Amino acid sequence: MKQILLLLLFPLALHAQKYQVYPGEYDNWVRHPKSKRVYDIVASSTDPVAGLPPIADGDGKGSASLHTAGFIGVDGYAYVWGVNFCNISGLGLKAESIGATKTAISNARQIVAYANGGGGAVEGMGYGFAVVTNDNKLILLGNTQSGFRGDGTEGNVAEPAPYVVTAIRKPVKKVAIGSFVYVLYTDGTVDSWGGTRLKYYPTYVLGRGVDNPNPTRPGAMKFPEPIVDLAGGGSFTYFKGKSGAIYGVAYNTRFLGLGPNVGGRNTPFNLTKTLGLPGNPVQLTVGTQATYALMSNGDAYAWGDNTQAAIGNGKEAKFDNFVAPWGGGGLWVDKPLKINPAGVSFVKLFADIGDAFYAFAEDSKGNLWVWGRNKGFVLWNGKGSPDATIRANQPNKWDVLAPMKIAGFDGNSNSVSLQGQTLDTLVDVGGYKLHFVIFQGKGIPILFDAGGGEDATSWNKIIRPIAERTATTLITYDRAGFGKSTFNNTRHGIADGVIGLETGLKKLGYTGDIMLVAHSQGGLYAQLYASRHPDEVKAAVLIDATTTCFYNEKRLAATQQMIDQGNTDEVKASHPGTYYQGADFSNNIVLVSEFAFPNTIPVTDLVADHPPFQDSADINDWKRCHQEFAAASSNRTGILATGCGHLIFNDNPALVINAIVKDYREVMRR
Repeated sequence: MKQILLLLLFPLALHAQKYQVYPGEYDNWVRHPKSKRVYDIVASSTDPVAGLPPIADGDGKGSASLHTAGFIGVDGYAYVWGVNFCNISGLGLKAESIGATKTAISNARQIVAYANGGGGAVEGMGYGFAVVTNDNKLILLGNTQSGFRGDGTEGNVAEPAPYVVTAIRKPVKKVAIGSFVYVLYTDGTVDSWGGTRLKYYPTYVLGRGVDNPNPTRPGAMKFPEPIVDLAGGGSFTYFKGKSGAIYGVAYNTRFLGLGPNVGGRNTPFNLTKTLGLPGNPVQLTVGTQATYALMSNGDAYAWGDNTQAAIGNGKEAKFDNFVAPWGGGGLWVDKPLKINPAGVSFVKLFADIGDAFYAFAEDSKGNLWVWGRNKGFVLWNGKGSPDATIRANQPNKWDVLAPMKIAGFDGNSNSVSLQGQTLDTLVDVGGYKLHFVIFQGKGIPILFDAGGGEDATSWNKIIRPIAERTATTLITYDRAGFGKSTFNNTRHGIADGVIGLETGLKKLGYTGDIMLVAHSQGGLYAQLYASRHPDEVKAAVLIDATTTCFYNEKRLAATQQMIDQGNTDEVKASHPGTYYQGADFSNNIVLVSEFAFPNTIPVTDLVADHPPFQDSADINDWKRCHQEFAAASSNRTGILATGCGHLIFNDNPALVINAIVKDYREVMRR
């Protein structure tokens, strides 16, 4: 179940709050208490996210989902980041994934990332954002399928521009949105709609008092009193009445604390007495599988599905009985349990239902606490699963079963500083110059080879955390004609490219042992380099790398023809690197096919779940070739990057970072 929601209810004001945390699936975003800049702490806790200004104060100013995140800057504009198949920016950017991007929406008050089950890279990967403005309008970005437009239609895979929801006529106070849309108006009424992709759910989760309501148009929910707040948008959602009563709707009512034998209904449940909390909570926070309540004395309670340690009571389901990746129901906690450690008072809780099976809390002294499923270092405790993928047979030793205090930004003094250790230089390699950026350290260096058309900056998101965790030398460079490297039209083709690289490395003093990391067409360069240096290359991590197996004679001819059609004289004059990269493509494939990747070199081969093709035969052949490559040697490990497109290091940076760090450490142990 892929959903996202507005997380925070009823803010606690007993102590000064220090942090804002916006949990995502593979990325976890934290606002620095002083600078107000946001850090993706999976990628780096020492560098803020590029392209984002300081983030506005208060709740609702940031939200994350499976592979997206959105924020409201102090300038009042909405900013978005992530997988872009659904045009999440509303700007029509032609990119599979985008960094932090300023949208056209200003005067924003609340932003919520959602995954609504619509189409995207594949069916079910529909992403978008809901933005509430200070003039009380609701605007949608990205995918509006599942009836999200509210105009009686299914909606669009990718809205061409920000879509103002005109089906509602009242001023909007707040929105909760995931697989469904809940809009709280300033008059205390609530409309609900959406969920066409979930056939049996609307009756039970839209709460309108009728069976089979029309999910493509807004309709009033049935409450006995005005509503003052809400949190939800997924398969279970909560509402707070003016009296302090807590109401809820759900398809599976067990998520609401109603136990295993209570059926759903078409009106909201009054949960106040059922939950048995010691008073009305000052905050409710909803996660993917659990609900958290914060009381006025700082005590925290949790209930729901504890399959992945989301409750924080020291338990978790056994993974040999667990259906991955979004399954649940393996270990229920039907009544609220107090979870904060003795003597610790919490002032804020942070969670999310965008497949984030974990939670954060801040205590009255400004310390952060974490618990739950630790998919690739999201818990910021220095540990995490090496492949960031939930599997039925995967050990759960990285998970945190009960609240654990972490250092937060106070722990950055232990991080590796790269200041004063970076070499940025042009090296003459014979007729042209290659641009190198080298993060100097100790140990076997790691050489990064970017994909076709990319340069060294493509590694920016992951380079620092790799440096911090390995402390070794990291070598990035721009191939001839890209980035800051110059070009010589008498020296082109992959053979000349690898010889130039070897010359540059030699001049810089790197002639011994080395580890390779390569993406896409960079994999061809890695293969040729490794075949020329089988004893020096100690390991390789390939990231959805191009294989010669994929390009049979027919496919290679068709690809070259397509390239040649776009390879004009204008391209040749203005971007010679791009022109000759295309012109030499077939020759490069043929040449590299004569040099097998040495079986003696350990390889981790990461493969995109959604390769950059539309045709199913292309997709299947791409994956088959990678499977055959991994199976060809006991030294090779193939990993499917679940949910990721071609730019795996953008969609799931933790997966790539962990694979590189793991292989590097194994090299150093040998």
